[in-house]
Amino acid sequence: MMGDLNAYLCYLLTRAYFACVPTTRTLWSHVSCALDAAQEELPPDDIMIMILKACIEHPLSSAAPRDPKHEYCVLKWISKEWESRGWALPNSVIKHKALKEPQDCPELCYKTYIGWGGGKNQQGVTLLESCGGIVHHTTGLTTWGGAAVLADWVTNQPDIIANRRVLELGAGIGFTASVVLTTGNDDYLPPRSYIATDCHHHVLTLLQHNLELNLNPEPVMRKTLEAFQESTGKLLVTEEAQIGEMLPWKPISKKLRLSSKTSLISEDEEDNGTYDNMTAFGTTVEVLQVDWRDPPLLPNVDVIIAADVVYAHHLIPPLVELIKGILNGTSSRRKSDKISDHVKMQRLNSMVQKENIKHSSQESLEKCEELYSNNEEMESLKTVEHEIRPNSNSNNPNQDTESLLRNSDKDSTQVDQEERAAYIACTRRTLETVNLFLDEVTKQGLSHSLVYQSTLDTDTFLFLYNETHLPVKIFKLILAPENTCN
Repeated sequence: MMGDLNAYLCYLLTRAYFACVPTTRTLWSHVSCALDAAQEELPPDDIMIMILKACIEHPLSSAAPRDPKHEYCVLKWISKEWESRGWALPNSVIKHKALKEPQDCPELCYKTYIGWGGGKNQQGVTLLESCGGIVHHTTGLTTWGGAAVLADWVTNQPDIIANRRVLELGAGIGFTASVVLTTGNDDYLPPRSYIATDCHHHVLTLLQHNLELNLNPEPVMRKTLEAFQESTGKLLVTEEAQIGEMLPWKPISKKLRLSSKTSLISEDEEDNGTYDNMTAFGTTVEVLQVDWRDPPLLPNVDVIIAADVVYAHHLIPPLVELIKGILNGTSSRRKSDKISDHVKMQRLNSMVQKENIKHSSQESLEKCEELYSNNEEMESLKTVEHEIRPNSNSNNPNQDTESLLRNSDKDSTQVDQEERAAYIACTRRTLETVNLFLDEVTKQGLSHSLVYQSTLDTDTFLFLYNETHLPVKIFKLILAPENTCN
């Protein structure tokens, strides 16, 4: 039993240390209580060895550059805990370099959230974020509790995003995206695509970097992380935007390809360099700059998710308008894009079945697989369709393939609209702001329902370094019935 308590002490300490939770927060009082329990079994020197291995001397400490000020504060906290119990501090701690208060602290540091996502062989997600909370006229350079609540809820409701096209608004530095994309589920397919969006140019740079870091199947060298931390920290100062100003963003990585089952591709696209593409567990991942007040044309998606995007009153109407446009398809930039041959073949086979066309299922499947693997053009699809059609009992045997596809497109558009939904996590900082948001949702012809409300637990404690605990509610938004038709 005591071994379990010691393990719990180390677990709490490791999570608090690597998430950079200030020692003034409540979570550290739980660590202190665990210390009281540990002293019943172990002498102080053994406890010190145990807890140092759980934080400052943990292997993760050397994996990425951490916040030296936080390291100093944690070691000071440990020293005070020892003094309050009348324990003698070991010389190794008294002489530890971290007990010297740092004079120059970096703008950014790497935080690791133990127990959240992380993928194979990873203990959690690691993010480069602000060491000082809200800085440089944006809230987006740090992780907020709403992102954690949303990530936890989505990963526990995998059917919502399974094989769906997902777009995240206000993705910030990428906590939700990193957790969702690195949390596997054997019973559900991953999302088909995931588009992480934000507006601020520096936030997007960190978002891209953090997704690359967490989706990378191989550990990134510390030297590489240190170089990026330093160069990006300087850019925060030299390229600072004014409040409300949007500066154009372009991905730093031109192209990165890793030959692995979990492949990662970073490249500029044709849209003025505003995209960054990656692949995670078969999911296409994009980073996109989106200003709600003047959004670009967007891809068709099935699911919208967002956390802590409801805060500034003047941004609520354009936010809701954008959500509505995505749900009804009017914000799509890819309506006229070519449908992949594989999707065309699926739609054709669906229509063929509806027309009661009899054909060999084995032959059809073989041709479908051949068409998909060779990525042939529409002419190949017509050839397959022509070979299938002679066995048709359809009342309209002359109906051509493209006509079938056009009809199926109309059907799928209607189905897509009915199935699309947005899930918005709102932290209730003021009841007025949440009510303004819900009123605007109704005003613009959307329906809303409450699907989840967070509770205060150990996981939530990790994110209470910017503000005290506030309730987080997740609302589901859909098109009202009268707005689902084109």
